Amino acid sequence: MEANQTIKNFLEKSIEHQRISHAYLFLGEEGIGKKEVALWYEKQLNAQPSHLRSDLLLIEPEIGKRQISMEQIQAVRKWLRLTPHQQQRVVIINPAEAMNPIAQNALLKTLEEPMAQSMIILLANRLQGLEETILSRCQILRFTKPSRKDIQSWLQKLNISPEIIEKVLFFSQRRVEEIKYWLDRSQELNREVEFLRQIETLINGNLVDQLKWTDTLKKDADLEKVLKIALQFYHTLLLKRAGMNGQELSFLIDIPDNSWKDLVRIIEQLQNTKNVLRTNVNKKIAFNQLFINL
Repeated sequence: MEANQTIKNFLEKSIEHQRISHAYLFLGEEGIGKKEVALWYEKQLNAQPSHLRSDLLLIEPEIGKRQISMEQIQAVRKWLRLTPHQQQRVVIINPAEAMNPIAQNALLKTLEEPMAQSMIILLANRLQGLEETILSRCQILRFTKPSRKDIQSWLQKLNISPEIIEKVLFFSQRRVEEIKYWLDRSQELNREVEFLRQIETLINGNLVDQLKWTDTLKKDADLEKVLKIALQFYHTLLLKRAGMNGQELSFLIDIPDNSWKDLVRIIEQLQNTKNVLRTNVNKKIAFNQLFINL
């Protein structure tokens, strides 16, 4: 399975016919392969050895920060003024929505007055948060996940067992980067399955045990991972309940028989808690409230 091959074909044609845009926006959910394609495209443009990327600049939030600063974007314009060693100077900004309005305004001038032999590729998980003036100056390419059938066919050709395929499909949620991650770490899948069982038991357990669980939480507990896996699991159950070809989940021995109403309620409460955790709320209080609401 060649991920995002249609988009790669389009970009190859853009080089062949010399119709290269000065700015692209690669749009699609996180982990779908946008960064991989952007790096691949820069290689096609500059046709240089893999260890030489002198005409590539990757802009991401600095360590410990969530936003891309105005200073980082101002540095982009200075860097683009330099003469390229190959054909194009390429800037990849990931994720684009991490730029605050001030940083986006700083980028706008570069998009409005593109420099010769330069290209900017914005990688965005969503359009929300991006200024219309930014969007209007980019060629937007939409990335989609490969189908379940295509992934199964690809993994079967690699002689991956049906049990491993089911686990990879669930934990990757058909995201290309995560599929590759789990194929390289297939020995860790059983540990993830056990973690999923513990989460499911906790959510469907009694309030006393749930509150005891929050009391024993460690300061560095990855609660976002707990919510992520729980949401994946209950979304899958909801799809199965709705007859929308949800995953079989054959790697689980016991699958809870929640009603449609219960599944919707659980998902709503999990999503609410996920949103709350993005604020400065006390995590233990947030989870205690989740369990009370369940």
